[in-house]
Amino acid sequence: MTSLTLPICVSNSSTPNVLQLTGQEYLSTLQTPKNLKELKTIHAQLIKTSLIKNHLLLGKLLCCCSMSNSMAYAQKVFDEIPRPNVFFCNVMIKGYSESGSIRQAMNLYSQMRFLCLTPDAFTFPAVLKCCSDMLTLKEGRGLHGLVVKLSYCSDVIVQTALIDMYSDGAIPLMPKSSLIECLIRILRLGIP
Repeated sequence: MTSLTLPICVSNSSTPNVLQLTGQEYLSTLQTPKNLKELKTIHAQLIKTSLIKNHLLLGKLLCCCSMSNSMAYAQKVFDEIPRPNVFFCNVMIKGYSESGSIRQAMNLYSQMRFLCLTPDAFTFPAVLKCCSDMLTLKEGRGLHGLVVKLSYCSDVIVQTALIDMYSDGAIPLMPKSSLIECLIRILRLGIP
């Protein structure tokens, strides 16, 4: 693996520690959220050493950006990816969803579909949460139909996201027992 020198501010002091990092060591470094300055330094070093082509490292960088509330920088990194895959889209959609940037998450989901990328079990929970937050039952039902079509009905996390989407005000108020029965029927039958 390529070895390189990377200045990283490990403490609050302004003197960076210089480390020799390999691709594997970058993975360890990117396990925890970083401040924006550190993320930019890591990104620059990944570009310099061509390790930016490593999808795992690039995904970890995007994750760190989103966990560090640096979605603008994450979007910049994402925009530089020549052919983003579902994994990269999922990281961005989840980051936007969790940061409350629902419209950006939904726009990115639309862009993902436009690029003919098929959503997976990691895509649906974040996008369904966005539908729930926006109270858009029509889009939620469309997603539910896609969940059925792509055979993700048995995925527990996707099921939970569907229940949350339908129960978080996206359907008319009804007695809780009726709501639960209705949701169970929807999940069993896959009726969007």
